[in-house]
Amino acid sequence: MTARFWLLIGVCAAIIILAIPWWLEPVDNQIALPAVTGDAIYVRTNKGRRILIDTGNDAPHLLEFIGHYTPFWQKNIVDDVILTQTGASWQGGLAAVLARGVTNQLIWLPSTHHLAAQVCATSITPCALAHVGQRWQRDNVSFVVDSANTLWLSWPDGAIYIAQGSTTTQLNSITHSSPCHVDFCMMIYPWRITPPWKLQRMIRPNGIIYSTGQIQEPPARLSMADRRIGHEWLLHEQLDGDLFIQMGNPSRITHIAPEE
Repeated sequence: MTARFWLLIGVCAAIIILAIPWWLEPVDNQIALPAVTGDAIYVRTNKGRRILIDTGNDAPHLLEFIGHYTPFWQKNIVDDVILTQTGASWQGGLAAVLARGVTNQLIWLPSTHHLAAQVCATSITPCALAHVGQRWQRDNVSFVVDSANTLWLSWPDGAIYIAQGSTTTQLNSITHSSPCHVDFCMMIYPWRITPPWKLQRMIRPNGIIYSTGQIQEPPARLSMADRRIGHEWLLHEQLDGDLFIQMGNPSRITHIAPEE
């Protein structure tokens, strides 16, 4: 009886161990825009590295979202945090994320440098002040600081231009930016209005994801009256669930609608 019991335990343990890579596979190699208040982008590289770009100000929902995709054996909640904008949009989320643990570092884009000293003085997470033109690599994902508060994120089969904390004035001040060189290229933009045409001509995105919950493919000059589901999908900011960008070949956008 005892031998059979331990044999059953061993078989169950082997099944669980063999199932772990399969369980994690859909989580890696994707970018998620969780439906939280404020701006937050959760990136999982092809090797499981976790990068959080901005943290929103809805700590409970953000932690719940990330926790859903974090295995129990990972001590810290993310590996890197990148802040692209001033503090109003991430004060609530950042404190909660730092309390749960950040493995590597907290990276500040130039527009946030004046806020770094206060946060970094009380945080055990190492801080790094990024500068315009700086680039770094995390597995299959590369990052380039394009302006004081905009960021290129790219992978072999796609790219996104993150401008979720930028005002129209700040975007109009960008005088040069590299155009997209991949078929899948999206711009993440904070407002309902169409982004500045000068910036669009420089970047040449084939779609825009609005932080307000709208995705528009391809970018077009729409009146406010035209901004409805018939022209754009509502996918973000507590409107119609979480938005996911699968970084495969080809890259694609999916979403999970909220439970009724």
